[in-house]
Amino acid sequence: MHKACRKLELKYDWKPDNGCWKRDQNHQIIRAESQYPSAPRAATQFEYHEDKESFYSYVVRTCRAELTSILKGSLQEWEEVHAVFLRAHLELKKKGSGLAIYDKNCPNNVPLKASRLHPQLTLSKLVPRIGEFESAPRVIEFKNEQGEVTLTNYMVSSHYDDRLHLRDHQARMTRRLERAEAREDLKLRYQHDKKEAKYPSFDAKNRFRTLAMTFRFRRAHVCVAVRDPLLRKLAWHVVAFEREKAMAELRLQLKQERAHWYRSPENRRLSYRLWVEQQALKGDKAAISQLRGWAYQAKRDERTAYLSDTVIECAVSDDIAPVELKGYTHHIHRDGAILYKKEGVTQMIDRGETIEMARPFENEGDNMVAGLRLAEQKSGEKRVFSGPREYVEKACAWVRDLNEMGETSLTLTDPLQQKRFCEMRPQDKPAPIVFDSPNLTP
Repeated sequence: MHKACRKLELKYDWKPDNGCWKRDQNHQIIRAESQYPSAPRAATQFEYHEDKESFYSYVVRTCRAELTSILKGSLQEWEEVHAVFLRAHLELKKKGSGLAIYDKNCPNNVPLKASRLHPQLTLSKLVPRIGEFESAPRVIEFKNEQGEVTLTNYMVSSHYDDRLHLRDHQARMTRRLERAEAREDLKLRYQHDKKEAKYPSFDAKNRFRTLAMTFRFRRAHVCVAVRDPLLRKLAWHVVAFEREKAMAELRLQLKQERAHWYRSPENRRLSYRLWVEQQALKGDKAAISQLRGWAYQAKRDERTAYLSDTVIECAVSDDIAPVELKGYTHHIHRDGAILYKKEGVTQMIDRGETIEMARPFENEGDNMVAGLRLAEQKSGEKRVFSGPREYVEKACAWVRDLNEMGETSLTLTDPLQQKRFCEMRPQDKPAPIVFDSPNLTP
């Protein structure tokens, strides 16, 4: 069908469309090549199971757009190509008969085939344009008297860190590192708890040894007490039979004792996921973040259902621990969402990046006030009201009222909402509302 479309476009001089067949410079219809190769299977599996950014994704995110612009332009020398990678703390080298991209922090790691990043990044395509391959230039660093790097000929803007998670690559680096370190610490705590857990041996070794010694004495007694060889041999067989029977009974008894011990919930060895869930229920911030990462990565259908379209948007990966709000109880769902309930009914959901509120202005605005209290605990990098226009305008007015009353010190980050906040006339604001400020204790 695509090939027929290209023929019709050529016949009637129509504007060519994209498809799996295309026209070349000589107006011949040829099969189109994919612009970019698909991600390596190892990279997709790593990101799916570990929820961490693969080396492939990092290279694509930091280098592909700039490299595509350079390759489309009038490329003059190899240094232009090398500069793109050096700024990302990477290096383009020869590998066999082709090119590969290496991590300068870990040059022994498996490199990325250059054509995976861009189909034009091959020796066969670049050598005719800019000559034989040249190695990357040396990075020169100038240091002050204290040994600190003050100047370099290639400013490194980022570097690959396999601890960082894929879903929060748009978050600020300081928060990405904090989250990565928190999750590493979470794993170390699990390993420590697992190692420190005491599992009883039930003294199985000594019990088997004592039983074997008992029958050894009985066999020795038969040697002394029974003089007839045939009767002695028969007695040995009886002792051997009784020994095997006693050993089997001891094994069954040990099995029952172990089963009884493991049936107790406090004695059961927890998997990492179950252990993280327990830590999250205790309000552990890193565990809650890990649950959200698993929910995002797996895209499970059991994610907490959306509560409302009246939302306060926060920054990427803006996680906080559960907050004690007067009149509310909190419950942590398996996907990391924190549900705030009143009289058993969910009134708010904190998903980290968003705070959803049901009926924000009913009951003298209890849910709205509590939602603003939660937003106040966030980083403040992003604080935007999202939802129906009436809700957004009324929420801006409430923020102004609460700030004037000294209840909060919130600032809005959306320029239009900030403008609305500043230009709002006194008569535009709702009448002052008296309410009890929720007692907030992180």
